[in-house]
Amino acid sequence: MKHILLTIIIVFCSLWSSQVSAQSIPILTDPIKVREVELLSNRLDLTMAQKEAILGVYDEYLVSFARVKNGAIKEFEDDIAAAAETFGFMQFEIPERAMVEALIRKAQRAIKAIHLSDTLFFEQVAEMLSEKQRVELQRIKIARELEAYQLFIVEMLGGINNGGRTNLRSLFNNLKVESSVEIDTVLDRYDARYLKVSKEGFDAVVATIRLALDHIDELNVRGMDQNALMMRFMADPSAIEDLKSRGEILIKPVVKQAYELSQLNWKTWISLNTILDQESARKMQDWYFGKSFRDAVRGGTRINDYLTTAIDLATISAGQKIDLQELQKTFWSKWSGMTKKHADVLESSRQIQTIAVMTRDTVSGFEEQLNSLKESRKQYIDQIESRIDAVLGAELVAELQSNKQKATQADFPFVRSEQVIVDAGSSDGAQVQIITEGAVELSEEEMEALMAEHGGDFDEAVFVSGSTSTVSSTEIHSGSIGMTEAIDISELDIEFIGSEQTDEKARLYGSASIPQPIAPSFPQRAATILELDESGELVIEAVYNEYREKYDEAYTVIAVGSKDLFDNKDLGGGDRMRKNNELNKAASEAVATLDTGYFDDLVAVTSLNRDDLNVKMLENHRDRQRSSAPQDTFGWSGVEGDTIDLVGLYVLSDDSDELRLGISDESINTIRKAMQGYHAEVSEPHGQFAEATESLSHLEDAMWLVEENNSEGRMAEAIQKRWRDTFTRIRDSKRELLLANQTVMESILNEVPEADFWKVRMEFVQKAYPDVFVKGKDLSKMVRAASGITSLDGIQKEKLDSLASTYRFDYWNLCEQMIENHQTNATAKSGEGFVSSDDVHRQLELETLRFQRKELNDRLQMRLRMILTVDQVKHVPGLRPTVDSPAQFGLR
Repeated sequence: MKHILLTIIIVFCSLWSSQVSAQSIPILTDPIKVREVELLSNRLDLTMAQKEAILGVYDEYLVSFARVKNGAIKEFEDDIAAAAETFGFMQFEIPERAMVEALIRKAQRAIKAIHLSDTLFFEQVAEMLSEKQRVELQRIKIARELEAYQLFIVEMLGGINNGGRTNLRSLFNNLKVESSVEIDTVLDRYDARYLKVSKEGFDAVVATIRLALDHIDELNVRGMDQNALMMRFMADPSAIEDLKSRGEILIKPVVKQAYELSQLNWKTWISLNTILDQESARKMQDWYFGKSFRDAVRGGTRINDYLTTAIDLATISAGQKIDLQELQKTFWSKWSGMTKKHADVLESSRQIQTIAVMTRDTVSGFEEQLNSLKESRKQYIDQIESRIDAVLGAELVAELQSNKQKATQADFPFVRSEQVIVDAGSSDGAQVQIITEGAVELSEEEMEALMAEHGGDFDEAVFVSGSTSTVSSTEIHSGSIGMTEAIDISELDIEFIGSEQTDEKARLYGSASIPQPIAPSFPQRAATILELDESGELVIEAVYNEYREKYDEAYTVIAVGSKDLFDNKDLGGGDRMRKNNELNKAASEAVATLDTGYFDDLVAVTSLNRDDLNVKMLENHRDRQRSSAPQDTFGWSGVEGDTIDLVGLYVLSDDSDELRLGISDESINTIRKAMQGYHAEVSEPHGQFAEATESLSHLEDAMWLVEENNSEGRMAEAIQKRWRDTFTRIRDSKRELLLANQTVMESILNEVPEADFWKVRMEFVQKAYPDVFVKGKDLSKMVRAASGITSLDGIQKEKLDSLASTYRFDYWNLCEQMIENHQTNATAKSGEGFVSSDDVHRQLELETLRFQRKELNDRLQMRLRMILTVDQVKHVPGLRPTVDSPAQFGLR
């Protein structure tokens, strides 16, 4: 909340993000999707003839939307791209007023153009419908129009007032209950009002941005760097007070709109709560309060789950089960009233939202009442839990706890940590640390289940990446800690005092890392490449075994050293990082020495020349493999595939084995020759890329020091400059490496026979651009399965043949365009800035292509459902019987 002013000022200038979800800038909606058209058809219960007619109207709509995209949307995207180019990475800069004003005008124009295109589509559809169907179509139309304002509702207004984050129509639809005239009347009135308030909220945000620009002009701060801006205000108490008073004026319009939206939700929920049946009302309240009044319902989910689990326990008596069921009814009834009272006070308190209240410099007047309600809620939760335990008895409570622990271990065998409670900065907050084996990633469902096992109620869904995650009720931090994957290594010249080695498998602690050893499959592959007989392979294997023994010894030393660092609680963050880097450097140097020794021994026992082209090819590949950065904190290390090592792909992989079986000897020799000279092409960009990536860890050292010493001003600016320099080095060296790979591939493809061209090329593009060739995206198998159904009639076969031909061409055309987009990155020049306008446009183009391919697949499935009968659909793997959620027909 403390960043609200900055957010309001630059919202239109910071909309570019690498996480664009579809084909547009986030505040602009995509065209109506095929899936939405099919859902619309289902909701309106259209006939097959009507569906065909609507598809015709939809195709006309897409042409109309394309004109909008090439007009108003493109103008806005061009300005966004120019704005993104203006602002550097980790640089603070107040945008020029003309830039922001232009962005606002063009955003409004684009939103209006999209709305007009949508409206024409819905009007044409309405002409085909009955009066009853038109009522339902109007609801769909409003939901579509609301999409344009969701960024502002959820992120801006919802950020100011959580009561505005919820859409009650969506919650009701999730109930899956039969509607009624009374419910429809309430929700239709709500939809119209919600759309009106959303539009007013958008206008309030725009007005606030313009007002903020007025204040910036009055303060004459445009052009100041971050340090100068801080000095301007921090050195003058009166300037700070002036800034606060201006802030109060700025946020007043959006606070008013946020509260109006929250009130609309609150009053509508009260109306629905009196109409719905008891069970539906309870669910609706749980969902609504869980999003909008989290403080009012903390602990309720845990108690409800505890009651449900206890009631389902096979070993409880009939009397205990009855007592627990009565307790559950009592709990639901009292909890509903208690949380409603708490939510009512929270809702009232949100009308008073000022900068001083948000920053807790002053109170709103509701604190004492809210603290009393919070304490009452906590006491009631504790009371119910005690009553459950009393009904069950000590033995059954122990059984439940044991079952709970076993379930956690069975469902999450990779989790090895206990719960760790730390200060989360709030009375209700707590953090839980979960350390997993290796680089295991937890899904959202797995994380939620783990949180439940630890008895926590958390504000939002959590995605975990890496091997360690710290989760709190207010924020989430992820890191790479405690990698426990079995890695081995060699002797290091490091001494660790007081460490005792045991026979237990050594484990790396903290952020310790070492290069992985040469793979066990190497001797067999090397013997094939070096054209050795079976005895030669056995000799190489013997040398390799000796190498691994030395590697294992060194790994143990590193593991013990990492545990010493991990256990030393006296070290500060900066010192710990420095010592860990020294440890990692020593490990890397030791492995490099071992690798060189291995290749020396290999040529000695095989009588090969040390400068043999194939030996150097293998050794150079190993050097590149070892020098690659072991971690990838920001996803810049090429893990998406475009910086793959071609020797690893074409010589030392299972894929290379399969490839050789399907191509000519001429192609095999061409590839081998290219790989022998590959190192000369990529050594320089690879070295620069690995060095730049490794420098990220050194930046962590500097950040620790700045934080520990509370360094600000010039020190902070220096750190920011290093981050910018590191980012541009990683980006540019990665592009050089990508270009080198492309150049080598072009030379190979120019020389291989035409019959092998496609297979050799596909081996590369599938690995280099995995986002293009994601498993399951190509639905050709689905079409073939449909064509193979024996009960098809002549008309169905003809339609499927036409569909298969068209789909295959369109799908591969989009894939080729995506590949071309990726390849263009290799020659891109972004300078010292974060991104260039070309970078932004290229990313938007890629998102558009991804969007179009998904639409192509959705259209194919819609067509299949229209061509096939319900029984025939069952014979097509992966084809759902309807476009609705899988839960609608009993699937997950």
